[in-house]
Amino acid sequence: MLSRTKLNPFVIEWTNIVREFVNQAIDNQIHPNDVALIIKCGLYLGDEKKSEFSKVSQGFVTGMGFEQFAEKSNSMLLRWYLNDSPFGNSENQELNFDPSNETFHVSIRIETLFYLSFWESDTTLHILYQLVRLASGKRYDWYWRQKFDSITSRQKFFREHIKNPLKKLNKSLYHNLDSVVRNQIRNAIAHSQFVLLPNSIKLLNHSENPKHYAPEVLIGYSEWEKIIYSTVAFRNELVSVLNKLDKGYKADSVSGNGKFSTEIEKEDGTLLNLAFKY
Repeated sequence: MLSRTKLNPFVIEWTNIVREFVNQAIDNQIHPNDVALIIKCGLYLGDEKKSEFSKVSQGFVTGMGFEQFAEKSNSMLLRWYLNDSPFGNSENQELNFDPSNETFHVSIRIETLFYLSFWESDTTLHILYQLVRLASGKRYDWYWRQKFDSITSRQKFFREHIKNPLKKLNKSLYHNLDSVVRNQIRNAIAHSQFVLLPNSIKLLNHSENPKHYAPEVLIGYSEWEKIIYSTVAFRNELVSVLNKLDKGYKADSVSGNGKFSTEIEKEDGTLLNLAFKY
């Protein structure tokens, strides 16, 4: 059960890490508005016409489409859990699980739902993938949707395109994500392969085969607490930073000619210079 008092130290830790990471992307972006494209969610849809998107040119559009509703639902769940539910305001330090304690049982289940919903969502993967690219000095990828639709494992995508590049790019973020975003835990939650015991969470997908990346048998509630607090703190700071940038871009658009300039790198390497309303 989460408490705001116990969340504060995690907020302080993740605030510095997230801001440093986003600043890396801003400092190393090739086009000055590439970070804004992450917020606006530029993507290539070919000849497909979608009313919920803003058309740019030659099949390129901006806008999250239905993914935005999935993200809003996840945000609503977190706000309810922290502010209005019977679980979010507890200052109880006792972590031992009593099978007859329905409140604690349900609270852990809700936390696992939020954990999986956040780390598996298209929105999270898109933002982190693009920020890593920009921080690495690469262009914004307008073709990210095609990559997402073709991946067979989101965990592999996260590991290869987000976490592993951070080893050299941002060691603090790499180590923190490595301790929080764990394949075995994500799989166990996704397939309901875990059991709540009196002092720990038993992972039923444990395997001694190193190729399965599932070495853990038990996770103590104190360890789970760190994982879920870190997830909430990371998510909140990332949303906060991007919202502030969004307001800045909107202000610049209003004070200027209302146009937002961008640059698209096509698959053949040619560039399109465009402008549209932010």
